[in-house]
Amino acid sequence: MHELAKRDLEAKPDGGGELLLAIILLVTPSVFGFLACLVAKNSYPGSGLWFFYEVSRMVGYLGVALGACLGAIALHRRLVTPVMAIAMLSIVTAAAMMSWYAGRLSKLIW
Repeated sequence: MHELAKRDLEAKPDGGGELLLAIILLVTPSVFGFLACLVAKNSYPGSGLWFFYEVSRMVGYLGVALGACLGAIALHRRLVTPVMAIAMLSIVTAAAMMSWYAGRLSKLIW
């Protein structure tokens, strides 16, 4: 048993590309909500984009929370390299900022 634990601690993390792709897919609704808000602000303020924005916003908040948890768990368990961990948490931070900015813009539009 001691040898297995020692081997796990000495194991180097793999690349983590699958986790990065999962986080990108989780935060995609935040990007869609941000883009819908920008398009509605600049071109079509009276269109039905508000519904697309609202759905993307709700799903995007959940995706940002799950992406942050997945990135933190992967970093804590050392499943990914430090470069991939920085990339994952940077993507989650950017998605959270886009969701926040879209929420502020939506108050001015609708």
